[in-house]
Amino acid sequence: MVDFAGRGDFSGGEGSVTNPQAIEISLFVLFGLIVALFNIFPAADIEVSRLFYSGANFPLSHSKFLIFIRDLNRQIPVLVISYFAFCLARCWFRPGLPSNPPPHLCLYVLLSYALGPGLCVQVMKTVFARSRPHSIFEFGGSHDFTRAAELFGTCKASCAFISGEAASAMAMLCLLAAVPQRMRKRAAAVLVSLAVLFSVNRIVFGAHFLSDVLSSWVLIGLIMLILWRLISARADTIDSRIQGYMVGRFQTLGRR
Repeated sequence: MVDFAGRGDFSGGEGSVTNPQAIEISLFVLFGLIVALFNIFPAADIEVSRLFYSGANFPLSHSKFLIFIRDLNRQIPVLVISYFAFCLARCWFRPGLPSNPPPHLCLYVLLSYALGPGLCVQVMKTVFARSRPHSIFEFGGSHDFTRAAELFGTCKASCAFISGEAASAMAMLCLLAAVPQRMRKRAAAVLVSLAVLFSVNRIVFGAHFLSDVLSSWVLIGLIMLILWRLISARADTIDSRIQGYMVGRFQTLGRR
């Protein structure tokens, strides 16, 4: 059985983050800078996407290998959410058994996906309604190009800003909280590499602009850090309440 860490920070021990709020503020500022830069230089988004455009379409979007990469990125969240939801349910319905991973860690992973790739992405797609690269006039589509975080886009459904696939790829990093510290640097290298691969793949497909991806990374990272700071500080309370609640329920049922 894997020994989940479930405490502390995401660092490897020495040199750990002593002021997580400063990191969160830095990420918020970074998001603003990304949006500002791509609004000042909007052609950067188009030129990066043009690298993968042939004059008729985005040919790499038909690559079987890249389609497999895209589909893999879509399946990983399903597997992760299913596993941690099962573990959390086991804590509720089998409270007498040792919980590994602990309830607070299960809650953290589930909330990271629910609030990040779930709520945040869908709200921003609806608010900004940015058309995808393959849908704009510059690449043979029928929609106008809009800048990052520009309101009143013309997209009606499945919009570009921010990238859902990049968000779910970045959300994988929440799993670092479940990795023992001695293995955390190696795990981080693997997860970051996968996140970059999955995200860049969407640019290659003509499905997202570079600003969609970068903005998504920063926002999801910010959400995960805030969540971890709040949950890890209350880890023992969360664990005892979730497990204690069901113990009490079973005892009540037994007396009845």
